[in-house]
Amino acid sequence: MRRKFHRRRYRPNCNLILLFFILFLFFLILIQRIQIENLCDDDDDDDECLVPISTEQTPVMMPEPAGVSVADDLENEENQSKMPEDTAASERGNGIAEPRAEGEEEEALSELEKQVALTAAKQIRISAKKETIKAQCVLARTSILDAQKNGTTVPSSLTESEMRQLWGDDWEKNLAHFKECALETRGEVLTYHGNYIYAAYHAVSAGTTRSMTELYQDTDMPYLANVTCPKDASADNYLAVLYWEKDEFLKKCSELAQSGEIAGMTEVSITGRDSADYVLTVQIGSASCSGEEFRSAFSLNSSCFTIADLDQKVRIVTKGIGHGFGMSQAAANEMAADGASCQELLAAFFPNAVLEQS
Repeated sequence: MRRKFHRRRYRPNCNLILLFFILFLFFLILIQRIQIENLCDDDDDDDECLVPISTEQTPVMMPEPAGVSVADDLENEENQSKMPEDTAASERGNGIAEPRAEGEEEEALSELEKQVALTAAKQIRISAKKETIKAQCVLARTSILDAQKNGTTVPSSLTESEMRQLWGDDWEKNLAHFKECALETRGEVLTYHGNYIYAAYHAVSAGTTRSMTELYQDTDMPYLANVTCPKDASADNYLAVLYWEKDEFLKKCSELAQSGEIAGMTEVSITGRDSADYVLTVQIGSASCSGEEFRSAFSLNSSCFTIADLDQKVRIVTKGIGHGFGMSQAAANEMAADGASCQELLAAFFPNAVLEQS
């Protein structure tokens, strides 16, 4: 008997096809995500590098408060290149507004407020929270009016070419955001006993802001006091470690002291600190210099530092970025992220000062 064989029709395995399709989608999404992350990394690097005029070690000059000579010890103010943060995350949540209709914003802003916006734009990053930028606008306005009143140097501001270099095609949009912050704080200044305060700020504190009276005991600036900033310790570049060849370190110390050759490390020692742990004095041979002078000579991030002798090398460890007086931009930005207003930020960092209309 002859068997009949029936040819089976081939039926594709649907489950197998579905599995291959899912795997294909998975690898496609993975490749796209890697490309996006690489692009974001490149953008962050560009944001760090495109800083106009100033570098991290050559910040903007600090205005000198009336009746107090701070030029010797506090000769540098901090700039917008200093404030560390997650730039991409901040730009997603800072509420940057689109530019207003042409002519509308110009009519609303006086020449002073335009100058305030351009000055604040040089002092703080566009990626900062809006309330932090508004607080910086108040500080900029206070410094500008104080300089005009006392005939001192007005804080520098960004030019159009610098904004183009810093922000590229977004420069008009970003400038509009600073102008909006200036407009929302229009006329607001900080005063003490009827006079403009010394509106100091810095990028990152060493954990606590500094008291001016510890540096200048005869100074009547109770608004520059110790303010605890615990979250600053987690900021980018809070700690910096530098190593020097011992011969080179001692040579620079000799140049700084201007008192003959310094033979060994035993002739260099920190002899004074303030309550915020910033160095007040450094003994170099028979001479003494301030912590800010030593910071400037060695291009340190701050004057909160330690010096260690390690065989043929010298290690210097710094905490924070900047002189440490007034508002810590990093701490203010953390507070703003938690919901603090511009007024609350200024009240926290400038106790005893009064926020009023100029």
